[in-house]
Amino acid sequence: FSFSCDLGDMSPQYRFLVVTSIIFLSFIVPASWANDIRTRLSSKSPYPVPSTQQLASASLPTQAASFLYLVGRHGSRMPTKKAIKRFRQREKDLAKLKPTDPALQWLSTWTNPYDMADEGLLSAVGEAELWGIGRRFRDRFPAIFAGDYRPYRYPIRTTMRSRAAQSGTAFGYGVWEGKGRLGPGGYL
Repeated sequence: FSFSCDLGDMSPQYRFLVVTSIIFLSFIVPASWANDIRTRLSSKSPYPVPSTQQLASASLPTQAASFLYLVGRHGSRMPTKKAIKRFRQREKDLAKLKPTDPALQWLSTWTNPYDMADEGLLSAVGEAELWGIGRRFRDRFPAIFAGDYRPYRYPIRTTMRSRAAQSGTAFGYGVWEGKGRLGPGGYL
């Protein structure tokens, strides 16, 4: 895990939040991921799912956690409008091809799988990622998440992007599944 940031111009409260988040993440991310480039490619790369062995080997502070602040990004998402337009153009370009190799004939019938109505939204993979992260947080910090969900006690705030709200919802479902009043899964 590497991070660089000039904290000089930040307010003391925000500086504390950033430093606390970095320290917290250093306990959550197993050391075995530190040199694996696949775990830190970009904002579009999927969250890695740790193995049971990696979770067991991750060191945690010996004191029981009483407060948790998580700053995270959204899960895997659908392509944006610009990318979908490029996919549409590729579909038209590929339709013009007349491959002679039977193994490549599928190219001329390929169709763009992305709908503009879903542009930028969280994908099913992204929902599963955040739900899984929520479950792992619940397992890792049972004392913090012991009670029922209460919005004033466990505020989940997101940006105005729909995918961020979807991520917060999926995380909440992972943490409080079976502890709420809604639906057969007992959500929130």
